[in-house]
Amino acid sequence: MPEAAYSSIMTEAVAVFHDVKPFQAAIDHLLSAGFDHADIAVLAHEDTVTSKLGSTYRSTADFEDDLSNMNARFHPGMLHAGPVRRELRVRTVFNFLGPLANPARPAYLAVGCSDLRMAPIMAAVLAGRGETALVFRGDDGLDELTTTTTSRVWVVRDGEVDEQRLDPADLGVPAVEREALRGGDAAYNAKVVRALLSGERGPVRDAVLLNAGAALAVYDGLRDPLLDAVGDGMQRAGEAIDSGAAADVLDRWVRVSQAAAAS
Repeated sequence: MPEAAYSSIMTEAVAVFHDVKPFQAAIDHLLSAGFDHADIAVLAHEDTVTSKLGSTYRSTADFEDDLSNMNARFHPGMLHAGPVRRELRVRTVFNFLGPLANPARPAYLAVGCSDLRMAPIMAAVLAGRGETALVFRGDDGLDELTTTTTSRVWVVRDGEVDEQRLDPADLGVPAVEREALRGGDAAYNAKVVRALLSGERGPVRDAVLLNAGAALAVYDGLRDPLLDAVGDGMQRAGEAIDSGAAADVLDRWVRVSQAAAAS
């Protein structure tokens, strides 16, 4: 199916969500338009690193349960989708539709997409809605700006999409092997997060700053050329870590989650 047709289908599916109809209607629409289960399903995983950081959320599923309860108030379709997603335990088309059908309708988005076919389609939908966004995919297949090689970036601004390629070397970030970014179990990942927020330098910090820099570039409206905007964002993200502000946010989040569990 041509990319333009997929973009139109995705836009129509998002409209179904924002009309507050059950999510099944959006699924049926996409399947009838040519998507199949091979397109929309890959194995999922459950992450418990938040508990190792001190949060009372034991897993991603716990957090999603609370989000589903809140989202059902703002977006009744979530009431139908949440339980089904948990039972399926596979990634589905909702991984594409989620950022597009957010009931908060954020004006600025940084969205990673590991599917090369779907990334430009998501960008086209966002452009059609007049939003400012970066949609990106690492050329190593990661759904983020990677530091192992270059990344493809779809810059969405003023209703237009401009595809670019971002090389981290142009931002002073050295290339690394993918193994340097590989995580482990929850306890290991929590240790990495704490080390990062304590100011530890290395490949993990580089990857975090690169992606945080992209998010800040979007929030600033992408007024400057992509490299300049991301570079400025990286500097600000580094200052947030080195000043202790980022660690303070995590600590406050842990305290709030613990207080909520005790109440």
